[in-house]
Amino acid sequence: MTHNQFGTQEVPAGFALPKAAVKLLNTAALARWSTGWQWSADNSDNPFVTIHVADPETREYFKYTWHSRGTGALRLFSKIRQAQAGAPWVDAPSVKAAEFRVREVAAKNS
Repeated sequence: MTHNQFGTQEVPAGFALPKAAVKLLNTAALARWSTGWQWSADNSDNPFVTIHVADPETREYFKYTWHSRGTGALRLFSKIRQAQAGAPWVDAPSVKAAEFRVREVAAKNS
């Protein structure tokens, strides 16, 4: 597993990072992007996890949240992207498209 910039966190019982999240985090880490994830719970104690991947050179940033509210299982809840630091946050592409983008940027930078 990749490095978590937010440090070690306790995973809620019965939960794990979604496979798509792990794949994106590992793809980003191999491309030398910053990576991290944060576990939390809403006011009703429903766990959710947010993953972060960012290119330290271009400052492109993807943020995806999976939530368990109403389902008991994690489902993709929100996805946002910032083209560069200070740019407005916009709807992000699919997780698979973000993986492609990470590989595309890495290829340009190598």
